[in-house]
Amino acid sequence: KHPKKACRGKDHDGGPHTHHNTTTMRKPIILKWGKQSLSLTIHRGMPGSDLKHQIYALTNVPPTRQKILCPKLWKGALKDTDVIATDVDSIPNNTKITLIGTADKLIEKSMDERPR
Repeated sequence: KHPKKACRGKDHDGGPHTHHNTTTMRKPIILKWGKQSLSLTIHRGMPGSDLKHQIYALTNVPPTRQKILCPKLWKGALKDTDVIATDVDSIPNNTKITLIGTADKLIEKSMDERPR
């Protein structure tokens, strides 16, 4: 094994810095919602509102009903105005975040169509 070198804005061959691009750096995270575990991806500078809309697409929980908790990344519930993942490299892969919230009804059925 060779020792890891600290990055100083240049690739290890002296060329331009290419092995981690800060605008596209993404990290997989796990969303825990009740008994479900869902995979999400966050990126550097992502606004809380973007994460809430991504969660809405997966869970059907409207952003106004979402309470998103992750003591490792932020204090309290995530706000729309919060910017998460400012240092994506420091976030471990598959960090768990917790969603508390109730989904909109997916299927509207009349009383006659419901199983008894």
